[in-house]
Amino acid sequence: MKHYLLVLCVLICSAARAADSDFFTIVVLPDTQYYTEVQWKTDQYFRAQTQWIVDHQKEENIVFVSQVGDLQQDGTYLRTDEHQFDDTIKDRIQASKENPNNPPQNDVQWQRASACMKILDDADIPLCAVAGNHDYEHWDKIAWPIKYLAYFGPQRYWRKKWFGGYSPGGKVSPPGMDMFQYFQDGGTKLLSIGLQFAPGEEDFTWAQKIIEQNPGVPTIVSTHDYQNTHKRDPNGEAIWNGLVKQNPQIFMVLSGHINGAHRQISTDDSGQPVYELLSDYQDFECSKKTGYDQDYAHGGGFLRLMRFYPAENRIDVKTYSPVIKKYMTDDANQFSIDCNFNDRFSSHATTQPAR
Repeated sequence: MKHYLLVLCVLICSAARAADSDFFTIVVLPDTQYYTEVQWKTDQYFRAQTQWIVDHQKEENIVFVSQVGDLQQDGTYLRTDEHQFDDTIKDRIQASKENPNNPPQNDVQWQRASACMKILDDADIPLCAVAGNHDYEHWDKIAWPIKYLAYFGPQRYWRKKWFGGYSPGGKVSPPGMDMFQYFQDGGTKLLSIGLQFAPGEEDFTWAQKIIEQNPGVPTIVSTHDYQNTHKRDPNGEAIWNGLVKQNPQIFMVLSGHINGAHRQISTDDSGQPVYELLSDYQDFECSKKTGYDQDYAHGGGFLRLMRFYPAENRIDVKTYSPVIKKYMTDDANQFSIDCNFNDRFSSHATTQPAR
């Protein structure tokens, strides 16, 4: 009897492990900018997202996290206009009014974002955190990404085995504004390329070199601005024409920036499908007025779960909030994608990470 129970236990455990290996999950963290502002009192939303990922890493077989930009709200300097309600910086705001040539440095929001993302760092979950337009000097001043590089530059990930490397910089951007990562599900290695907001020729030239160093490896591109809720926008068209369409190993592009959710499938130059997914809930109202049990902050802590079933040629996408503890179940936020993963990448190379 004991022998029978032991065998049964082994079989059950083996079946559970086999079931676990049937899928892997990639999580998308849409724009988290509002969650770093005191006025919303929602930095705990950001923390709830990353803690949920760590707590459910094994259960969901989470192998990668993509944060698609706008990590925080104000940029290099704290806003001092009527939109600033952070009581903890009133003294700095007053000082800036007395000396307008010396605006207050914004470290408080970056520190909140950094602390929330550190939860993933400590769990050693491979991740990409690209620069959104709010992560530069100001949302409409796309220059001097001093704080982004200080808090989320390559030095943050350099010791991670999954970190591949970063862009060398050039005439337009400083080093480290683009980065690449490796992540793995069992024997399948995947490549992530993170591109800064509004990338240009220098960024594409660098990314092309990374792809050529990893021929055939399934590749996901994460960037802040790629499409609106109808189609690719000008930045998306630049990325499509400058990098994506001529590289058949790029099978997916993830983005945020524009509030809402949208998906489309484009065909690259080799005739292969590219799955382009937008998710951004920063202005999504979660309140009693919209059917929730109470009033939550805009965005509600919703994140994207993309569960890959390679053997079944399918990706199931769900949108969940660990704060509200509910899913969005409309067609824009819960759907499946047919993706012939095995046929497309069955013989890809297993390039080792190189820095």
